[in-house]
Amino acid sequence: PGLHFKTKNSWVGHIPIESDVVKNGSLFFWMWGKDDVNAGDDLIIWINGGPGCSSMFGMVHENGPFKLQEKGSETTKPSDYSWTKVSNIVYVDQPAHVGFSQGRTYFTNETQIGKEFASFLDNFYEIFPELKPKRLWITGESYAGIYLSYTLHELQARNQSQLQGTLIVDGVITDQSMLEPPVYPFVVKHQVALNFSAEDVQDVKDEAARCNLTDYVERNLHYPPKGPLPEFDQSCSPYTMMAARASDRNTIFNVYNVEKPDIWDGDYTDYTDKFFNNGELQDYINIPRKRWDECNYVFLHDDQSPPPDSIPDKRHSMLAQVIENSKKFMLISGNLDARVMTNMTALALQNMTWAGSTGFSKAPGTPLYDIDGKEAGAFVEERGLIFAEIFESGHMVPKDNPPAGFAAVKHLLGQKDWSKK
Repeated sequence: PGLHFKTKNSWVGHIPIESDVVKNGSLFFWMWGKDDVNAGDDLIIWINGGPGCSSMFGMVHENGPFKLQEKGSETTKPSDYSWTKVSNIVYVDQPAHVGFSQGRTYFTNETQIGKEFASFLDNFYEIFPELKPKRLWITGESYAGIYLSYTLHELQARNQSQLQGTLIVDGVITDQSMLEPPVYPFVVKHQVALNFSAEDVQDVKDEAARCNLTDYVERNLHYPPKGPLPEFDQSCSPYTMMAARASDRNTIFNVYNVEKPDIWDGDYTDYTDKFFNNGELQDYINIPRKRWDECNYVFLHDDQSPPPDSIPDKRHSMLAQVIENSKKFMLISGNLDARVMTNMTALALQNMTWAGSTGFSKAPGTPLYDIDGKEAGAFVEERGLIFAEIFESGHMVPKDNPPAGFAAVKHLLGQKDWSKK
Protein backbone atom coordinates (compact mmCIF):
# COMPACT_ATOMS: atom_id res chain seq x y z
CA PRO A 1 0.00 0.00 0.00
CA GLY A 2 1.25 3.46 -0.95
CA LEU A 3 3.45 2.21 -3.80
CA HIS A 4 2.59 1.76 -7.47
CA PHE A 5 4.79 -1.32 -7.86
CA LYS A 6 5.16 -4.64 -6.06
CA THR A 7 8.06 -5.15 -3.69
CA LYS A 8 9.66 -8.45 -2.83
CA ASN A 9 8.90 -10.27 0.40
CA SER A 10 10.05 -8.76 3.67
CA TRP A 11 9.70 -9.56 7.36
CA VAL A 12 8.20 -7.12 9.83
CA GLY A 13 7.35 -7.29 13.50
CA HIS A 14 7.90 -6.37 17.13
CA ILE A 15 10.42 -8.18 19.31
CA PRO A 16 10.05 -7.94 23.11
CA ILE A 17 12.99 -6.56 25.06
CA GLU A 18 13.98 -6.97 28.68
CA SER A 19 14.84 -3.70 30.41
CA ASP A 20 14.58 -2.18 33.86
CA VAL A 21 13.73 1.21 32.33
CA VAL A 22 11.07 0.18 29.81
CA LYS A 23 7.57 -1.07 30.56
CA ASN A 24 5.86 -3.31 28.00
CA GLY A 25 8.70 -2.69 25.59
CA SER A 26 9.29 -4.10 22.13
CA LEU A 27 11.44 -2.95 19.23
CA PHE A 28 10.03 -2.79 15.71
CA PHE A 29 12.06 -4.15 12.81
CA TRP A 30 11.66 -4.37 9.05
CA MET A 31 13.94 -6.90 7.36
CA TRP A 32 14.67 -7.29 3.66
CA GLY A 33 16.50 -10.23 2.14
CA LYS A 34 19.38 -9.89 -0.26
CA ASP A 35 18.40 -9.37 -3.92
CA ASP A 36 19.68 -12.75 -5.00
CA VAL A 37 18.55 -16.36 -5.07
CA ASN A 38 21.50 -16.94 -2.74
CA ALA A 39 20.90 -15.08 0.54
CA GLY A 40 24.64 -14.82 1.16
CA ASP A 41 26.54 -14.82 4.43
CA ASP A 42 25.96 -11.24 5.60
CA LEU A 43 23.39 -9.46 7.77
CA ILE A 44 23.42 -5.66 8.13
CA ILE A 45 21.59 -3.78 10.87
CA TRP A 46 20.85 -0.09 10.19
CA ILE A 47 20.13 2.48 12.90
CA ASN A 48 19.16 6.12 12.41
CA GLY A 49 20.10 8.70 15.03
CA GLY A 50 18.29 11.62 16.61
CA PRO A 51 18.32 10.70 19.39
CA GLY A 52 14.91 9.19 18.91
CA CYS A 53 14.56 9.08 15.11
CA SER A 54 13.04 6.16 13.25
CA SER A 55 15.22 3.93 11.09
CA MET A 56 12.29 3.73 8.69
CA PHE A 57 13.53 7.09 7.38
CA GLY A 58 16.78 5.41 6.34
CA MET A 59 14.85 2.57 4.76
CA VAL A 60 12.71 4.74 2.47
CA HIS A 61 15.08 7.65 1.81
CA GLU A 62 18.63 6.34 2.06
CA ASN A 63 19.65 2.74 1.46
CA GLY A 64 16.49 0.63 1.30
CA PRO A 65 14.97 -1.19 -1.69
CA PHE A 66 12.98 1.86 -2.84
CA LYS A 67 13.07 5.62 -2.30
CA LEU A 68 10.00 7.66 -1.54
CA GLN A 69 9.84 10.82 -3.63
CA GLU A 70 8.50 14.17 -2.48
CA LYS A 71 6.12 14.38 -5.44
CA GLY A 72 4.24 11.27 -4.41
CA SER A 73 3.97 7.56 -5.03
CA GLU A 74 3.89 7.85 -8.82
CA THR A 75 7.55 8.98 -8.83
CA THR A 76 8.73 6.48 -6.23
CA LYS A 77 10.78 3.69 -7.76
CA PRO A 78 13.12 0.86 -6.76
CA SER A 79 16.59 2.04 -5.78
CA ASP A 80 19.56 1.24 -7.98
CA TYR A 81 21.82 1.56 -4.94
CA SER A 82 19.83 -0.39 -2.36
CA TRP A 83 22.01 -2.13 0.19
CA THR A 84 19.81 -5.18 -0.32
CA LYS A 85 21.86 -5.73 -3.47
CA VAL A 86 24.83 -6.72 -1.29
CA SER A 87 23.31 -8.13 1.91
CA ASN A 88 20.29 -8.97 3.98
CA ILE A 89 19.41 -5.86 6.01
CA VAL A 90 17.35 -5.13 9.12
CA TYR A 91 16.08 -1.65 9.97
CA VAL A 92 15.40 -1.28 13.70
CA ASP A 93 13.38 1.43 15.41
CA GLN A 94 15.30 1.88 18.63
CA PRO A 95 15.24 2.57 21.49
CA ALA A 96 11.74 1.69 22.66
CA HIS A 97 9.07 4.31 21.95
CA VAL A 98 10.78 5.40 18.69
CA GLY A 99 8.87 5.05 15.40
CA PHE A 100 6.74 1.92 15.51
CA SER A 101 8.51 0.55 18.60
CA GLN A 102 6.51 0.34 21.80
CA GLY A 103 6.95 0.88 25.51
CA ARG A 104 6.88 3.43 28.25
CA THR A 105 10.47 4.50 28.69
CA TYR A 106 12.59 5.91 31.49
CA PHE A 107 15.98 6.13 29.79
CA THR A 108 18.60 8.34 31.39
CA ASN A 109 21.76 7.09 29.67
CA GLU A 110 23.20 5.25 26.68
CA THR A 111 24.30 2.20 28.67
CA GLN A 112 20.62 1.36 29.18
CA ILE A 113 20.00 1.70 25.45
CA GLY A 114 22.96 -0.53 24.62
CA LYS A 115 21.68 -3.24 26.94
CA GLU A 116 18.20 -2.92 25.43
CA PHE A 117 19.57 -3.46 21.92
CA ALA A 118 21.59 -6.48 23.05
CA SER A 119 18.36 -7.94 24.45
CA PHE A 120 16.64 -7.28 21.12
CA LEU A 121 19.41 -9.04 19.21
CA ASP A 122 19.28 -12.11 21.47
CA ASN A 123 15.53 -12.40 20.95
CA PHE A 124 15.86 -11.69 17.22
CA TYR A 125 18.15 -14.70 16.86
CA GLU A 126 15.68 -16.82 18.84
CA ILE A 127 13.04 -16.03 16.21
CA PHE A 128 15.41 -16.29 13.23
CA PRO A 129 17.99 -18.95 14.23
CA GLU A 130 18.91 -19.44 10.57
CA LEU A 131 20.39 -15.92 10.59
CA LYS A 132 22.68 -16.49 13.56
CA PRO A 133 25.56 -17.97 11.51
CA LYS A 134 25.64 -14.95 9.20
CA ARG A 135 28.31 -12.28 9.52
CA LEU A 136 26.82 -9.33 11.41
CA TRP A 137 27.54 -5.72 10.43
CA ILE A 138 26.24 -2.82 12.52
CA THR A 139 25.68 0.43 10.64
CA GLY A 140 24.12 3.77 11.46
CA GLU A 141 24.08 7.51 11.05
CA SER A 142 24.36 10.75 13.00
CA TYR A 143 23.53 10.28 16.72
CA ALA A 144 24.03 6.57 16.05
CA GLY A 145 27.70 7.41 16.54
CA ILE A 146 26.86 7.62 20.24
CA TYR A 147 24.22 4.88 20.23
CA LEU A 148 26.48 2.38 18.52
CA SER A 149 29.58 3.10 20.59
CA TYR A 150 27.68 2.09 23.72
CA THR A 151 25.85 -0.74 21.96
CA LEU A 152 29.01 -2.23 20.49
CA HIS A 153 30.70 -1.98 23.89
CA GLU A 154 27.85 -4.06 25.31
CA LEU A 155 27.88 -6.59 22.46
CA GLN A 156 31.65 -7.01 22.67
CA ALA A 157 31.39 -7.56 26.43
CA ARG A 158 28.93 -10.36 25.66
CA ASN A 159 31.34 -11.87 23.12
CA GLN A 160 28.92 -11.49 20.22
CA SER A 161 30.85 -13.77 17.88
CA GLN A 162 28.86 -12.89 14.75
CA LEU A 163 29.94 -9.24 14.90
CA GLN A 164 32.28 -8.38 12.02
CA GLY A 165 32.42 -4.62 11.68
CA THR A 166 30.82 -1.20 11.81
CA LEU A 167 30.08 1.69 9.46
CA ILE A 168 29.01 5.03 10.95
CA VAL A 169 27.85 7.79 8.60
CA ASP A 170 28.43 11.38 9.78
CA GLY A 171 28.35 10.14 13.33
CA VAL A 172 28.47 12.15 16.54
CA ILE A 173 31.43 10.77 18.48
CA THR A 174 32.53 13.72 20.59
CA ASP A 175 31.27 16.54 22.78
CA GLN A 176 28.83 18.97 21.17
CA SER A 177 31.12 21.88 22.06
CA MET A 178 33.36 20.66 19.23
CA LEU A 179 30.73 21.97 16.81
CA GLU A 180 32.27 25.42 17.22
CA PRO A 181 35.94 25.27 16.11
CA PRO A 182 35.35 24.21 12.47
CA VAL A 183 32.57 26.72 11.77
CA TYR A 184 34.47 29.73 10.46
CA PRO A 185 36.64 27.76 7.97
CA PHE A 186 33.48 25.94 6.83
CA VAL A 187 31.69 29.25 6.23
CA VAL A 188 34.63 30.59 4.22
CA LYS A 189 34.71 27.45 2.07
CA HIS A 190 30.94 27.33 1.50
CA GLN A 191 30.12 31.04 1.38
CA VAL A 192 28.35 30.76 -1.99
CA ALA A 193 26.24 27.76 -0.98
CA LEU A 194 25.27 29.52 2.25
CA ASN A 195 24.35 32.65 0.28
CA PHE A 196 26.48 34.73 2.66
CA SER A 197 27.71 38.23 1.96
CA ALA A 198 31.20 39.33 2.90
CA GLU A 199 29.63 41.02 5.92
CA ASP A 200 27.99 37.74 6.99
CA VAL A 201 31.32 35.95 6.81
CA GLN A 202 32.98 38.72 8.80
CA ASP A 203 30.31 38.53 11.49
CA VAL A 204 30.89 34.78 11.91
CA LYS A 205 34.63 35.44 12.03
CA ASP A 206 34.18 38.09 14.71
CA GLU A 207 32.07 35.72 16.81
CA ALA A 208 34.70 32.99 16.46
CA ALA A 209 37.45 35.47 17.31
CA ARG A 210 35.83 36.26 20.66
CA CYS A 211 36.82 32.74 21.74
CA ASN A 212 40.04 32.55 19.69
CA LEU A 213 38.50 30.00 17.31
CA THR A 214 39.08 31.57 13.89
CA ASP A 215 42.21 29.49 13.27
CA TYR A 216 41.68 26.73 15.86
CA VAL A 217 41.54 24.04 13.15
CA GLU A 218 44.66 25.37 11.43
CA ARG A 219 46.55 25.47 14.74
CA ASN A 220 45.44 22.09 16.06
CA LEU A 221 44.52 19.67 13.27
CA HIS A 222 47.85 18.03 12.44
CA TYR A 223 48.92 14.64 11.04
CA PRO A 224 50.35 13.19 13.17
CA PRO A 225 48.95 15.21 16.09
CA LYS A 226 51.32 17.48 17.98
CA GLY A 227 49.59 17.10 21.33
CA PRO A 228 46.22 17.10 23.09
CA LEU A 229 43.62 19.57 21.87
CA PRO A 230 43.66 22.74 23.97
CA GLU A 231 40.48 23.72 25.74
CA PHE A 232 38.69 26.82 24.48
CA ASP A 233 36.31 29.46 25.73
CA GLN A 234 32.73 28.25 25.19
CA SER A 235 31.01 31.57 25.86
CA CYS A 236 30.53 32.32 22.16
CA SER A 237 28.90 30.32 19.37
CA PRO A 238 29.88 30.88 15.75
CA TYR A 239 27.73 27.83 14.98
CA THR A 240 24.57 29.51 16.30
CA MET A 241 25.41 32.66 14.36
CA MET A 242 26.03 30.70 11.15
CA ALA A 243 22.76 28.79 11.46
CA ALA A 244 20.71 31.89 12.28
CA ARG A 245 22.26 33.94 9.49
CA ALA A 246 21.81 31.09 6.98
CA SER A 247 18.14 30.82 7.94
CA ASP A 248 17.77 34.56 7.30
CA ARG A 249 19.57 34.47 3.96
CA ASN A 250 17.80 31.42 2.51
CA THR A 251 14.16 30.51 2.03
CA ILE A 252 15.06 27.07 3.37
CA PHE A 253 18.34 26.33 5.13
CA ASN A 254 19.29 22.67 5.27
CA VAL A 255 22.00 22.33 7.91
CA TYR A 256 22.47 18.70 6.86
CA ASN A 257 23.53 19.59 3.32
CA VAL A 258 24.30 23.23 2.54
CA GLU A 259 23.94 22.67 -1.20
CA LYS A 260 20.52 20.97 -1.09
CA PRO A 261 18.02 23.29 0.59
CA ASP A 262 15.08 21.62 -1.13
CA ILE A 263 15.57 18.38 0.82
CA TRP A 264 13.24 19.56 3.59
CA ASP A 265 10.44 20.59 1.21
CA GLY A 266 7.09 20.25 2.99
CA ASP A 267 5.72 17.78 0.44
CA TYR A 268 8.72 15.54 1.12
CA THR A 269 8.22 15.30 4.87
CA ASP A 270 4.44 15.19 4.57
CA TYR A 271 4.61 12.26 2.16
CA THR A 272 6.84 10.25 4.49
CA ASP A 273 4.33 10.79 7.30
CA LYS A 274 1.44 9.82 5.03
CA PHE A 275 3.21 6.68 3.88
CA PHE A 276 3.85 5.28 7.37
CA ASN A 277 0.58 6.52 8.88
CA ASN A 278 -1.45 4.86 6.14
CA GLY A 279 -3.75 2.45 8.00
CA GLU A 280 -3.72 0.08 5.02
CA LEU A 281 0.06 -0.13 5.20
CA GLN A 282 0.01 -0.81 8.94
CA ASP A 283 -2.63 -3.50 8.42
CA TYR A 284 -0.61 -4.98 5.56
CA ILE A 285 2.51 -5.37 7.69
CA ASN A 286 0.33 -6.71 10.51
CA ILE A 287 1.12 -4.24 13.28
CA PRO A 288 -1.27 -2.46 15.63
CA ARG A 289 -2.35 0.87 14.21
CA LYS A 290 -0.52 3.77 15.81
CA ARG A 291 0.74 7.23 15.03
CA TRP A 292 4.20 7.12 13.43
CA ASP A 293 6.47 10.12 13.93
CA GLU A 294 9.89 10.46 12.39
CA CYS A 295 11.39 11.40 15.77
CA ASN A 296 10.30 10.97 19.39
CA TYR A 297 11.84 12.08 22.65
CA VAL A 298 13.34 9.07 24.42
CA PHE A 299 15.11 10.29 27.57
CA LEU A 300 13.40 10.89 30.91
CA HIS A 301 15.60 13.96 31.21
CA ASP A 302 18.53 14.90 28.98
CA ASP A 303 20.93 12.15 27.95
CA GLN A 304 23.33 11.91 30.88
CA SER A 305 25.99 9.90 29.06
CA PRO A 306 29.44 11.31 28.31
CA PRO A 307 30.47 11.21 24.62
CA PRO A 308 32.17 7.91 23.71
CA ASP A 309 35.57 9.54 23.09
CA SER A 310 35.81 10.71 26.72
CA ILE A 311 34.56 7.80 28.85
CA PRO A 312 36.06 6.37 31.04
CA ASP A 313 38.73 8.94 30.11
CA LYS A 314 40.30 10.39 26.98
CA ARG A 315 43.52 8.44 27.46
CA HIS A 316 41.74 5.22 26.50
CA SER A 317 38.12 5.90 25.71
CA MET A 318 35.17 3.60 25.15
CA LEU A 319 35.25 4.45 21.44
CA ALA A 320 38.93 3.55 21.29
CA GLN A 321 38.25 0.22 23.01
CA VAL A 322 35.38 -0.54 20.64
CA ILE A 323 37.63 0.15 17.63
CA GLU A 324 40.41 -2.03 19.07
CA ASN A 325 37.98 -4.89 19.62
CA SER A 326 36.46 -4.61 16.13
CA LYS A 327 37.55 -6.46 13.03
CA LYS A 328 36.68 -3.45 10.87
CA PHE A 329 35.52 0.05 11.80
CA MET A 330 34.61 2.80 9.33
CA LEU A 331 33.69 6.44 9.90
CA ILE A 332 32.62 8.42 6.82
CA SER A 333 31.75 12.11 6.66
CA GLY A 334 29.98 14.14 3.98
CA ASN A 335 31.87 17.34 3.14
CA LEU A 336 28.66 19.43 2.87
CA ASP A 337 27.34 18.56 6.32
CA ALA A 338 27.09 21.66 8.52
CA ARG A 339 25.70 19.72 11.50
CA VAL A 340 28.54 17.24 12.04
CA MET A 341 31.35 18.86 10.08
CA THR A 342 34.16 16.67 8.79
CA ASN A 343 36.76 18.62 10.77
CA MET A 344 34.73 18.20 13.96
CA THR A 345 35.22 14.44 13.59
CA ALA A 346 38.81 14.82 12.42
CA LEU A 347 39.75 16.88 15.48
CA ALA A 348 38.19 14.28 17.77
CA LEU A 349 40.04 11.42 16.09
CA GLN A 350 43.38 13.23 16.18
CA ASN A 351 42.84 13.69 19.92
CA MET A 352 42.04 10.01 20.53
CA THR A 353 44.46 7.21 21.38
CA TRP A 354 43.73 3.72 20.11
CA ALA A 355 45.88 0.66 19.46
CA GLY A 356 48.94 2.24 21.04
CA SER A 357 49.09 5.56 19.18
CA THR A 358 47.22 8.85 19.06
CA GLY A 359 45.42 9.92 15.91
CA PHE A 360 46.38 9.18 12.32
CA SER A 361 49.89 9.72 11.02
CA LYS A 362 48.52 10.95 7.67
CA ALA A 363 45.47 12.97 6.63
CA PRO A 364 42.74 11.30 4.57
CA GLY A 365 44.47 11.42 1.18
CA THR A 366 43.97 8.09 -0.56
CA PRO A 367 41.34 8.54 -3.29
CA LEU A 368 38.21 6.43 -3.01
CA TYR A 369 35.87 5.66 -5.89
CA ASP A 370 32.14 5.20 -5.95
CA ILE A 371 30.50 2.15 -7.43
CA ASP A 372 30.41 3.84 -10.85
CA GLY A 373 34.17 4.44 -10.85
CA LYS A 374 34.02 8.18 -10.10
CA GLU A 375 36.38 9.67 -7.53
CA ALA A 376 34.11 10.32 -4.57
CA GLY A 377 36.32 11.17 -1.63
CA ALA A 378 39.51 10.42 0.24
CA PHE A 379 40.31 8.15 3.16
CA VAL A 380 42.96 7.07 5.61
CA GLU A 381 43.24 3.66 7.27
CA GLU A 382 45.44 2.92 10.27
CA ARG A 383 45.29 0.44 13.15
CA GLY A 384 41.86 -0.94 12.31
CA LEU A 385 40.11 2.41 11.75
CA ILE A 386 39.04 3.92 8.43
CA PHE A 387 38.13 7.61 8.24
CA ALA A 388 36.85 9.05 4.97
CA GLU A 389 35.58 12.35 3.63
CA ILE A 390 32.86 11.89 1.00
CA PHE A 391 32.49 14.54 -1.69
CA GLU A 392 29.17 15.97 -2.91
CA SER A 393 27.38 14.75 0.19
CA GLY A 394 25.93 16.07 3.39
CA HIS A 395 24.86 14.34 6.58
CA MET A 396 23.05 11.46 4.84
CA VAL A 397 25.64 9.98 2.48
CA PRO A 398 23.48 7.10 1.16
CA LYS A 399 20.81 9.65 0.18
CA ASP A 400 22.98 12.53 -1.03
CA ASN A 401 25.54 10.45 -2.90
CA PRO A 402 24.09 6.94 -3.37
CA PRO A 403 26.98 5.57 -5.49
CA ALA A 404 29.46 6.58 -2.76
CA GLY A 405 27.27 5.17 0.02
CA PHE A 406 26.99 1.92 -1.94
CA ALA A 407 30.77 1.80 -2.39
CA ALA A 408 31.20 2.30 1.36
CA VAL A 409 29.04 -0.66 2.30
CA LYS A 410 30.71 -2.88 -0.30
CA HIS A 411 34.09 -1.87 1.12
CA LEU A 412 32.83 -2.66 4.62
CA LEU A 413 31.71 -6.12 3.59
CA GLY A 414 34.94 -6.78 1.68
CA GLN A 415 33.11 -7.13 -1.62
CA LYS A 416 34.94 -4.34 -3.46
CA ASP A 417 37.96 -2.23 -2.51
CA TRP A 418 36.88 1.39 -2.89
CA SER A 419 40.46 2.50 -3.54
CA LYS A 420 40.18 0.83 -6.96
CA LYS A 421 37.95 2.04 -9.80
